[in-house]
Amino acid sequence: MPNVIADTSPIQYLYQTNLLDLLPQLYGSVIVPQAVANELAALVFRLDYSTRMAVLKLAGELSW
Repeated sequence: MPNVIADTSPIQYLYQTNLLDLLPQLYGSVIVPQAVANELAALVFRLDYSTRMAVLKLAGELSW
């Protein structure tokens, strides 16, 4: 499987459509640059608690 470098918008939209679990099925590894990780972290703080926990759990499964 190919590797991919992720950007904020695709990760955000995949999460919002409950399709984030497609990434490990499509790619061998998902590389998230530090700037993207920072943007995602900023987005997480605007979410309600349960959604924030879900995003953080999923983010922990990606290669940061």
